[in-house]
Amino acid sequence: MTSHGIAVGIMGSVAVYAGICHLIFFIFSKKEKDNLNFAFVSLSVAAYNFFCAFFYNATSIKEAIWLQRGQFSTIALMSLSFLFFIIKKTRKKMSIHDYIFFIINFAFIFLPWINHPLFLDSENPAVKAINILGNPIVYYESEPGILLILELLTVFIQVAFFISYCIRYYMKIKDSEMLIFAIGFSFFGIVASLDILTASGLMKMIYLTEYGFFSLILIMDYSLVIEFVKAFHKDRKLNVQLEKMIRDSIKKIKELNQQLIEGNEDLENKNTTLKLLAEKDSLTGLLNHTTFQNRVNELASMANNHFFPITLAMIDVDNFKSINDNLGHQQGDKILTTIAEIFRSDLRTSDIKSRYTMNKKEETLQKTLRNYDTAARYGGDEFSIMLPYCDKEGAEIVINRIFEHIRKIRDDDNKSITVSCGICHTSPGDIIDASKLIKFADIALYKAKLAGKNTFTTVAYKDLIE
Repeated sequence: MTSHGIAVGIMGSVAVYAGICHLIFFIFSKKEKDNLNFAFVSLSVAAYNFFCAFFYNATSIKEAIWLQRGQFSTIALMSLSFLFFIIKKTRKKMSIHDYIFFIINFAFIFLPWINHPLFLDSENPAVKAINILGNPIVYYESEPGILLILELLTVFIQVAFFISYCIRYYMKIKDSEMLIFAIGFSFFGIVASLDILTASGLMKMIYLTEYGFFSLILIMDYSLVIEFVKAFHKDRKLNVQLEKMIRDSIKKIKELNQQLIEGNEDLENKNTTLKLLAEKDSLTGLLNHTTFQNRVNELASMANNHFFPITLAMIDVDNFKSINDNLGHQQGDKILTTIAEIFRSDLRTSDIKSRYTMNKKEETLQKTLRNYDTAARYGGDEFSIMLPYCDKEGAEIVINRIFEHIRKIRDDDNKSITVSCGICHTSPGDIIDASKLIKFADIALYKAKLAGKNTFTTVAYKDLIE
């Protein structure tokens, strides 16, 4: 094989390698159509270069003409592949000129194989000998007919359009690679014009089209590689930005989650506070009327199921209206809050069985209620106390303690405050109705008032229910 044929063969091998690489890249990515188009370009250029390599080493006119037909056929195939590549690269729609180029190129893939003088005149062969830099090159060929000369002219015109497409697209988006394409096609146009002169016999030289096509391959491959590198760096940059966004989002989510936890805790605290406020009397801080009745219902149900005694006491401040009228409502409120404080703060952890006693030496009183007893402001100047696990005797001990505490309270006139109390106690086994238990305690309170106040009256639930 001649040195010229070896050089062209090497270019063909490089084109095959480039085409296969970009075809594999397209198959795996399934998105980059530029790579598919370039693979088509590379493989068609490789086919042309192989035809050229064997053409320069043909040993007979018959073999040379067959290889020459292949050259003109693959020129049309290359022009078609370049058309697709440039149309896609410049993002333009097919124009009427492009459709004409497509039809002509597609036709000339097959026309050179027709044995007719308009294409290749096999009856007019020639042996050409050219000396390039002291290196003699001898090859056989047939003079191309007028139609094949027109094919080469069409390729030249098509290249001119490609140059204009690249320049216009560059003016639109200022992409420097379009200028590189325009320069590459300009170089190819010069080479194509020389080959037209050579094919027409006006110039004696080897064909240079294979070098022009190969230079375009290198330019296009470089452009795609640059795009790939840019895309890689862009993707890497996007990944870094995405990782930062994810980290920031996770941090924000954690902050929001912490805020949500704190908000829930604050909401729970507020709900608890609201619940307590809904259950408490606003003046005294004791349970209010409604909540106390609910507690009596619950305790009565438990006593019925578990057979233990309960006692309910109703306490009313004596002469409270007179206190409000003479000393003012502020003084009345102060007396109510003082009584409530006796119920709320003096809680005992011991059982009710410890008897009421006064320490004469220290003159201190025992604490009144146990921590599981229930005290409430029932309404106005009336208080109510629920004592579970407490019989008549235990209840009277508790009320005596309360009386002694309350008698220590003085109004603004330094008069002692007294209360009246009605007590209703149950026995184990009584079937307790909560509303009747409250009613009976009120009846006992009424009796205490009639008895002269500052005293308490005790009644048995089972005596009144009968």
